[in-house]
Amino acid sequence: MKLTDLVGEIEQGKTAQYLLNNAIDIEYDLIEIYAKEKLNLNSEIEFLNADEIPNDILINIKGIEYENICPLNMLEDMVNDFMIQNPQIDTFELTNQILNYLQNDA
Repeated sequence: MKLTDLVGEIEQGKTAQYLLNNAIDIEYDLIEIYAKEKLNLNSEIEFLNADEIPNDILINIKGIEYENICPLNMLEDMVNDFMIQNPQIDTFELTNQILNYLQNDA
């Protein structure tokens, strides 16, 4: 899944259903989102258990580099906050604003 796809799921209020459908067996509050390789709009993402990984921005798992994005609950909060500010925002622009915030303000 790409980051923009996840933002779209959150935007539609389908996070819990997505986790169930994809058998994500990690306690909600422990889900950390990592981008494969480099963080950008088209990043492939992985959900990792915060209790099972080092607390580092960059980690290597089986030879693949991952960059931390943020916890899932934080991403949901950001999506909701940006949608309140601009209810007409599309998923692409919403994802772009979230990335800008994470890279510059978080």
